[in-house]
Amino acid sequence: MPDVEIPIGPLATEAVLAPASAPAAPSAGVAQCANCLAPRTGHYCAQCGAPSLDERPLTVRRFADDLWQELTSLDSSTARTLRSLFTRPGELTRAYLSGRTRWFLSPLRIYLLMFAVYVFAQSFLPSMESTLRHEVQSQLPPTTNAATLQQRARFSGAIAAAIAESARNQWLQLVNAATWALVLALIYRRRRASYAEHVVMAMHLLAFNVALLLVTQSLRAALQLPVAKVDPISFLHWLGIGTYFYFASRAVFGDSRARTAAHSVFFVIGAQVMMIVPAILAAGLGLLGVLRSRGG
Repeated sequence: MPDVEIPIGPLATEAVLAPASAPAAPSAGVAQCANCLAPRTGHYCAQCGAPSLDERPLTVRRFADDLWQELTSLDSSTARTLRSLFTRPGELTRAYLSGRTRWFLSPLRIYLLMFAVYVFAQSFLPSMESTLRHEVQSQLPPTTNAATLQQRARFSGAIAAAIAESARNQWLQLVNAATWALVLALIYRRRRASYAEHVVMAMHLLAFNVALLLVTQSLRAALQLPVAKVDPISFLHWLGIGTYFYFASRAVFGDSRARTAAHSVFFVIGAQVMMIVPAILAAGLGLLGVLRSRGG
C-alpha cells in the first residue's frame, strides 16, 4: 500500500476550509457574465440566465435599439395568457387549478396587468371626475338658487374627484374578486370547490371585464352617452360578460348547456349587484375625504 501524505498544521486547516467545488477561473479569451462572473460562451449565461450585453461602447443607436426591443417585445407567457383570455374562455382557470402554472401569468398578475392598461387608457377618454360631476349636478332641481347651486357644485365636484381617485385604486377594485367569487360560490354551492378556486375564476372574469369595459367606455364616449343612464352600451357590456361566463363555465365545470345558460343569467344579476360594493366603498372614502377637508 503506497504511503499517503496527510497534511498537518495550517495546510490541513486550509484543506478543510477550502470549498469542495470552487468555481474554476475562466481561461484567457473566455468572456465573463457581468452579473455572476461565471464563464459565458453564448448569448445567455448558463449560470444565472442573464443576457449578455453588446461589447461595443454604448451609443445612441444601440440605446434606441434596446428601447425598441423592450417596447415591441412581449414575454411569451404574457402573449400566451392574453391569447387564452380572449379566445379560450375558462382555459386559464382550468390550467391554474390543474397546476399548469408555468406557461401562463398568475390570476392576480393578469388582472393587475389589464387594470393597468385600463388606467392608462383613461387618459385618452373623458375624465371620470367631470362625468360624475355632470351627473350629480344634472340631478339638481332647476329652481335651485345660484348660491346653493354653486355650493352643491363644489361639494359634488369634490366627491366626484375622490370617487374617481378611489375607483382608480387597483387594490380597492380587488374587492370585486371577493364579491364575484361569492356569487360563484352560491351558484356552484353543490360542488366541492373551495372559495379560493372561485376567486381564481373571478379574477379571470374580471380581467376580461376590464378589457370589455375599456371597449364599452370608448363607445360611450364616441356616442356621448351619460354613464348613469341605462343605454344599449350597458346592455351590450353585460351581454358580453354573460356570454363569456357561459363559455368559461362550460370549460371549467362542464355542465349542460341549459344549466350553464341559467347559471350565466344568475351570475350577471349577482355580479351587477356585487359591483355596488366597491362603488359604495369608493363613495364612502370620497365623502370621508370631503368631510375631513371641510372640517379642517
